[in-house]
Amino acid sequence: MLLRNAFVLNHGDSVSSGKRDVRIKDDCLVEIADSIVPYLDEEVIDLKGKLLLPGFVCSHTHLYSNLSRGITSEIKPTTDFVTILQNMWWKIDRALTKESLFYSAFTGIIESVRAGTTCLIDHNSSPSYIKGSLNLIAEIFEEIGLRGILCYETSNRNSKEEVHKAVEENVDFIQKTNNHNLLRGAVGAHASFTLDNIDLACLGEAIRTTESGLHVHVAEDQFDQANSHFIYNQDIIKRFQQFGLINEKAILAHGLYLTDNDIKIINKKNAFVVHNPASNMNNAVGYASSLKKIKHVALGTDGLGSDMINEMKLANLKNQEMGRNLEFDAAVNFCQSGNEIIRRYFGIKTGKISEGYQADLVILDYKSPTPMGVENFTAHLYFGITSACVESVIVNGKFILKNREFNFDVQPIFEEASKHAEKLWKRFSEYY
Repeated sequence: MLLRNAFVLNHGDSVSSGKRDVRIKDDCLVEIADSIVPYLDEEVIDLKGKLLLPGFVCSHTHLYSNLSRGITSEIKPTTDFVTILQNMWWKIDRALTKESLFYSAFTGIIESVRAGTTCLIDHNSSPSYIKGSLNLIAEIFEEIGLRGILCYETSNRNSKEEVHKAVEENVDFIQKTNNHNLLRGAVGAHASFTLDNIDLACLGEAIRTTESGLHVHVAEDQFDQANSHFIYNQDIIKRFQQFGLINEKAILAHGLYLTDNDIKIINKKNAFVVHNPASNMNNAVGYASSLKKIKHVALGTDGLGSDMINEMKLANLKNQEMGRNLEFDAAVNFCQSGNEIIRRYFGIKTGKISEGYQADLVILDYKSPTPMGVENFTAHLYFGITSACVESVIVNGKFILKNREFNFDVQPIFEEASKHAEKLWKRFSEYY
C-alpha cells in the first residue's frame, strides 16, 4: 500500500516531517520519500495533504466502565475516594455479566479507534465473570484489529478465592498471547490497600513465571499511601518491590502521592507511571506534582472516555493551572511514551513514521487557519485538532477505520449495548 501526498508529522523531528509518500508492506513502514513510484499491483491512496501521524497510545484504561455512562440508579454519597470505589465502581464491576462486559468493551474500543487510538492498555475487573474475561475482550480486539495489552485486576476486596482466579486468568492469558501479533498480557492488580502480603507473593510468582509486568493503581489517593504505612509501615513501592513486582514492564497508574523513595525505586527499575489527569480531576484526588522527577511517564484515561487528544489537552491545561511545572509539550511526550511500553511488551518499534517501524498510524483531516509544522504542532494539537478530525486508523499495516467507517455496522452494537446497560444499572441497584 502506498500513501501519497501525506503531511507526515513526527513529533519533535523536523528532518523526517513534511510532505511525503509512505509505503507500507505487510505490517511495516518500508519506504518514506518525497516521491515514490508505485508498483503495478500496489494500492495507492492519495491523502491530498492530510496529516499522517503515529497512532495514539492509551496506557491505562478500563473498558469495563463504558456502560456506566449516565447511570440513573441511586448512588449512595461519594464524599471521598474510598466511598467512590465502594458506592460506585466496586458495585458496577460486580454487576457485570459476560454479555454486559462484552458490549462495554466493544463500544469502548470502537470509540477509542474513532479517536485515533492504535493501542489500548486495559485493566479489567468483572468479579462475577473472571475466568475467560480476557479472552472475551481479546476477541473484540482481534475482530477490529486493534493492538492491546490486557490484564485482570487482582483484589481480595470480595474474597480470597477471587485472588487465585484473577492470578490464574492473568497467567493463562499471558501465556496464550506470548507470540500474538496484536495482543499481550500483563499481571493485573487493583491497589496496595486491597492486597495483603500473601496476595503480593502470588503476584510476584506470576510475574517471575511469565516474565511479564504488573499493571496496578498506585498512590491514586492519600489513603493508599497512608494505609500502606498504617498496616505495613512501608511506602507502597518499597512494599511491592520486596515481592519482585517492580520491573521495566511495570505499569503504575496515577502516582499522585509517591514518596521520593518510591520514585527512586521506580526510576532505578525503569518502570512506567501513567498520568490520568481527567480521572484525577473528576475524583478530586489531587495532582501528580512529582511527574518531573519520574523517568518514564505515559498517559491514560483511567476509563474516563477514550479520547487521547482530549486527554493531552487536559493534561496541558492542568499543568498550566498548577504553575507550568512541566514543559509545554510534556503531555504529547507522555502520550508518545506509551510506544516504549509497546516495545517492552511486543519487541517492536512504534511511534514514528520511519522505515522499519510498525505501521500503526492515524490520518487526520485538519484544516488549519494558520501555518503548521513540527515547531508549532503541539499548539495545534492542544488548541485546534480534535478527535473529530480523525479520518482513518491503520494498525499493523491494515485499515481498521477508513474514511470514518469500520468494515462492519456499529449501530446494532450500540443499540444492544444500551439494552445491556439498563440491565446492568438494575443489578447495580440491587446492591443497595
